[in-house]
Amino acid sequence: MASITHGRTGVTVLRLTGGLDVHSYPQVRDSVLKAALDADSALIIDVDALEARDDHVWAVFTSARWDAQQWPEIVIALVSADPAVQRRLRDLSVARYLPVYSSVAAAVDAIGDGDCHYLHRARERFGPYPYSVNSALMFVRDHLEAWSMRDRIAVASTVVTVFAENALSHARGGFDVRLEGNAEEILVGVSDTSPVLADRKSVV
Repeated sequence: MASITHGRTGVTVLRLTGGLDVHSYPQVRDSVLKAALDADSALIIDVDALEARDDHVWAVFTSARWDAQQWPEIVIALVSADPAVQRRLRDLSVARYLPVYSSVAAAVDAIGDGDCHYLHRARERFGPYPYSVNSALMFVRDHLEAWSMRDRIAVASTVVTVFAENALSHARGGFDVRLEGNAEEILVGVSDTSPVLADRKSVV
């Protein structure tokens, strides 16, 4: 079901064949993780010969990427020559975490040009307590420092402070903080359990 080729440029190509369903999901995930562990600098996953039996099983690649975040220096990309598969990967947000290319050669070129960026991700739940705002700020600072993004700590902290304080004022169940970032941008998200939708108010 899986074959591996190690290139001279430090790029490993993992070719997956057969069916991808709930039964083969763990095997595919383990194959991706093992290949990522053995890769020198980049892993390209060729899914041209892989048949996904259901849309949700494509999440195996984002799951593996999440577990492989302990090796952030390893770039992981997907390859499919089928435009329909490319669209599904984009629609399912898989392409947000693993860039998708039409061929192995195109992926190798993008990696060589530095156009294939790793997306860091972190998420944490904080309880409905006043000190949770400070805990959330420490969470943001620690992760952005670890990701070598110290210059973005101030802005991200401001966003988290505003929305975390708002969540504590209007929701009783605490709040979640989500961070995503690559070499070009970061995303900061704060969500709570309140069923009431946010309402924009004008200040007169």
